[in-house]
Parts: sequence; C-alpha cells; structure tokens
Amino acid sequence: MATPGELCSRTAQLLGLETNTTATAWRLLRENSKVTTGGRGRSAAHCVPADSANLLIAAIGKLPLKSIFASWERYSALPVKSSEYGTAGRVNGNAGKAWLVEIPEFKKLKTKHHFVDALAALIAASSSGSLLRAMNLWDGRDPNLICFPHVEVRFFGPFPQADITVGVHGAHPNVFSQRMLYSDIPEDMADVIAWADAPRTPEESGDLRTIMMVGNHTIFGLGELLRKQEVDQ
Repeated sequence: MATPGELCSRTAQLLGLETNTTATAWRLLRENSKVTTGGRGRSAAHCVPADSANLLIAAIGKLPLKSIFASWERYSALPVKSSEYGTAGRVNGNAGKAWLVEIPEFKKLKTKHHFVDALAALIAASSSGSLLRAMNLWDGRDPNLICFPHVEVRFFGPFPQADITVGVHGAHPNVFSQRMLYSDIPEDMADVIAWADAPRTPEESGDLRTIMMVGNHTIFGLGELLRKQEVDQ
C-alpha cells in the first residue's frame, strides 16, 4: 500500500493540484483521526482505499465558506438517497441489480451507507481489479458494440450533494450504467417544502452553482497506486 506522502503526491498529480494542497488536506484529516497514521520512513503508515477516499473528498469538496475539514465532514456524511440501474440513463426496474454481483466491494455496502463508504468501495474495486472486470463483462454483452468503461464521481455545491456513476458508454442507446446519489435533502414533500423555505447558512445560500468531477483517470490511477504498492512489498 502507498504511504501518505505517496498518496498525497499521486492524488495531486491526478487532480492537477499543487502537492501542498493534498498534503494540507491530509494533515487536517490526520489531526482529526480520520486517516491511517504511523511513523516515518520505513515505519510510515500504509494507506488503504478509505484513506484515498477521504483525501479525495477533502481535496475536491472544499466549500467556499467552510474549512477543508468542515467541508469533508459535510460531503463524507451524505447518506445514500437512491441507486438507479438502467440503460441510457433510464431506470430499468431490477435489471441492473445483478451487476452488483460483479463488483463485490459494492455488494458489501450496507443499505444505509454514506458517500465516503461508496467512494472507498469504488477505489477498492479499482485496486482489486473487480471494477474493470465488471466493465469488461458489460462491454462484452454485445460483441458488435464499441463501448468504453466509464466512471464518474461528482460533487455538487453550494448545497452539498454527490453521486457516483459506473458503467459503459458507447454510440448506442443500450448503455449500461449504475448511479448512486448522495444527499440529505428530505424526501417527503412536506419536509422538502419546509427545507426549501428554511433559512440557508451563508455557505449554502449562494447563487453560484458548482459541479466538480473526476473520472476514469483519477479512480483507476489511485487503484493502480494502491495495487502497485501492495505488489511491490
């Protein structure tokens, strides 16, 4: 597994950020006991997929008027709102539920889990190879199609929401995908109306809407780092 320094460096490289950005995020997580810790040099801590997920959230999900750690708390604790399976972005009943069998890390997620849990499972699946194997299976369902594995993780602001989409995209209407949405907006209509009318905190009341996202390059890059470090030991 990668050391914290290696993980911070690679994450910064994948995101196109300065290394001190991810190093600062890691330090704040470490000071709040949210990542694996250890010594230095040969005794340095070895990071796990959950560490990588926490670092991604802290580095990407920075809300303008909140600290890095407060922003991390806000995004990481978002509960799962829905899980959609289908083709071309349309929900398709139970058709996609069997796909979870092909990604054991997703299958282990509890019914009521949080965004950080799913992101850690996604990176673990990338590291183990099960994510790419599942995508190859989906791609192989129709040998006449030219399809491309697709992973996308999105952060929405200023009111935090997030989603994870995994699937296969191609120039054909029959595109397989699974999308998991994370939000703490109420579901009951009366509660939604009350939520919409409630005063917003300054950091969530701005009119500037943002979407930050990462895709295959980052998720498979982090999986490769964790897998390579594990093999090299």
